[in-house]
Amino acid sequence: MGKVIVLSLFILSLILVPVYASAGSYEALSCPKDVKEASCHHNVDGITHFKEGHWEVAAKHFKEAVKADPNFAEAHYNLALCMENLDKHGEATEHFKMAAKLAPKNEKIQNSEVLKRHIGK
Repeated sequence: MGKVIVLSLFILSLILVPVYASAGSYEALSCPKDVKEASCHHNVDGITHFKEGHWEVAAKHFKEAVKADPNFAEAHYNLALCMENLDKHGEATEHFKMAAKLAPKNEKIQNSEVLKRHIGK
């Protein structure tokens, strides 16, 4: 019975993870509906660490999300935010460019001030 309660609480916590997690003035983006489950799982874990300011740990999760689905624009964007916070601006620029390329209609990505600073929009 205890395992069922713990599992239920875990599932509920995943459902209740906010769509956007903020750290400073940046917002990490969650999964669109068409993203593979494995990628989404890593992205959700990354957002949890992102909210806590654990940039290195969050970056590892976002890298796994990108590895599982290289076309996952939001994971590229989130990874870029981590790289920005870690002062790894070259890597940030690379992932901001990928996010912008993969999600030309995503207003949150396209209108991001930090992305614009990196890619010169």
